[in-house]
Amino acid sequence: MTGLRFVKIDKVLYLQIQEGVLSANGQINPRSLKWKDVDKKAPKYLMSYENRRIDLDDIRVPAQRVLTGTGTLKKAYWKRSRVTSESN
Repeated sequence: MTGLRFVKIDKVLYLQIQEGVLSANGQINPRSLKWKDVDKKAPKYLMSYENRRIDLDDIRVPAQRVLTGTGTLKKAYWKRSRVTSESN
């Protein structure tokens, strides 16, 4: 996972993931970058006046680790991003 963005389709916001190939020197090959198709079957979160908060955090992964996934976490009146990583 090299990037993450919001895309709006039919009045619904989705997270879209960018992928790339990690080369032997630990750099992402820029020619390999591509955006995955949006998963419209992903769980949806209905926003309302009471449930209108989304926290966006900067994600930093320690050296020697790579991002392997993302998701959301709903708590009472807010929603937060969740990221998983693994050693490479």
